Amino acid sequence: MTVQGARNAKANMFHDIEKDHSDHGPRTLSSQSLGMLQMDASKRVSAKGGRVFSWPTREGFHFAFLIVFILVGAIIRDVNLLVILAGILIAMLLLQGRLASRTLNGLSLSRRLPKMVQARIPFRVDLELENHRHWLGGWLIVIQDNLVRVDSQGNELSDRFRVRELIGQIEPLSKGFTSYECRLTHRGLYRMGPLVASTRFPLGLVQSTSTTPAMDYCLSLPAIGELLQPWRDLFRTRRSGGTTVRSKSAAGEGEFYGLRDYRIGDSPRLIHWRTSARRNELAVRQFEKQDAFESCILLDLHRNVPGVGANSIDASKEDECIETAIEFLATLVTTLVERARGTISVAISASTRLTLLQIRSRIQVEKLLCDLASIEPTSEEGWIDSVHSLSRPLRTNPFLLVISTRSDQWQSATSIVGEGLRDSMQGTSYRWIDVSQGEQQTFFRRASV
Repeated sequence: MTVQGARNAKANMFHDIEKDHSDHGPRTLSSQSLGMLQMDASKRVSAKGGRVFSWPTREGFHFAFLIVFILVGAIIRDVNLLVILAGILIAMLLLQGRLASRTLNGLSLSRRLPKMVQARIPFRVDLELENHRHWLGGWLIVIQDNLVRVDSQGNELSDRFRVRELIGQIEPLSKGFTSYECRLTHRGLYRMGPLVASTRFPLGLVQSTSTTPAMDYCLSLPAIGELLQPWRDLFRTRRSGGTTVRSKSAAGEGEFYGLRDYRIGDSPRLIHWRTSARRNELAVRQFEKQDAFESCILLDLHRNVPGVGANSIDASKEDECIETAIEFLATLVTTLVERARGTISVAISASTRLTLLQIRSRIQVEKLLCDLASIEPTSEEGWIDSVHSLSRPLRTNPFLLVISTRSDQWQSATSIVGEGLRDSMQGTSYRWIDVSQGEQQTFFRRASV
């Protein structure tokens, strides 16, 4: 018998997930990091279970206490039948432990999951249990998967969860399947594993456990929110939003909004044949012409240095601003490239400074999202160097959109930078969006948690 498909995820947490309150400190991972994710869209990690450990359950300890009580009574009262009864109960306890242990021997676990997911979007993880034995099946096997968020060095962070699924029965030389849906609420790198199989069949007096060291990694990309209607005002003109280029592409790339009479020079592909047959004259479809954007965006992820006056509430608000800025950039670039057919150059001022020029394809957008998934803020003043890295695209489009976690720093910066950089900055118009003051709310709404 096979457990049916995946269960729905609960809001803001995983299905049947319990917080792991263990006090184990962070463990260091070997040099397995984001490079592991450059594999197939779905990967499968399989390993045979390790050594089987058996230990009495709470019911088992109660049962053992009952056996001791009967033995003591038999010795005091000198009743042989009670000795025989105690022997039968001991045999049941030993038989339970042996059967539970043998059930897990010869089983192997595997896991299949996507290499990358989007934060706050549910995805499915498939688990497979294979029985290699020829004569003994398995019953009531609980599979536990562990999930923990790690940094780029493999150090464990605070988010740690456990997922449990049940396979009721698995026949000899067969496979059992189960799956679960989960939703990652934060961006970053997650480590899954190890897989733990356990059973208490048949009496529940002894639990046998086998651990499969099947480690896997999943990258959670920043959540894509929603751009509100005024977002085009950010790129409306060179003075207030950057250079736009009128698209000359064929019909079908804009939004259809009506029909008109055929004119000499119209493409035959625009003819709406059904309407033309009804009217007995040619009619063509009209599409709304869209503007393709050529824009430069700077993401300034600045974190204040912890010190006097800093408190947990301020730190929490600052983290929220950082995540909002990252999601705003991710949503903006995704929309411009996929829907507005734009060409975007992006510079990121953070703990790692990144510059991606001429982003115009889905693959380049995915590369940016992968970088944003692991980026961390900085307290250093490096955004001016990031502006300098955009000097080439700024020559053709001297407008810069700055998404920052702090107030406008442009005017003060131009008075202290070098002459060469000052000239390039002074020749560039800009728009500064201060996320800490909620200035992005006019243009952007975060995805619901």
